Amino acid sequence: MITIEKKIYSEKKLIESGKDFSASIKLGDIISVEGELGVGKTTFTKGILFGLGYQGLVQSPTFSIIKTYFFEYFKVHHIDLYRINDDELTNIGIDDYLSTNDVCIIEWFHRGSKVLPSPNRTVNIKYTDTATMRFASFQST
Repeated sequence: MITIEKKIYSEKKLIESGKDFSASIKLGDIISVEGELGVGKTTFTKGILFGLGYQGLVQSPTFSIIKTYFFEYFKVHHIDLYRINDDELTNIGIDDYLSTNDVCIIEWFHRGSKVLPSPNRTVNIKYTDTATMRFASFQST
């Protein structure tokens, strides 16, 4: 397992970290993004999408649960499990999203860990002592 740790001082830097992270993404990756409410999981995901070439609006899928972004040869499914439990995952057809070569970025992954396969990559974002600094840990298997 490879672990990279970064201190991030602004939203702009969090987006840049997501862009950097996107360079190592492979088709079929399942990426777990964890962290407290409001820490920047969607902002980091925005950086990933921008790094992959997406130029549109990126919003949190908290209420829609899944937002899909289309690229020329693949899709990225941005999934937010904050309002979902393990039992509900099968009802929304989560297997259909995971059984492709598309990339799945899953916020609050731990809420579905009994049903979901293990992620290929894990990103943990947490606040440090000061509210303006975030600490991100990126792990790959």
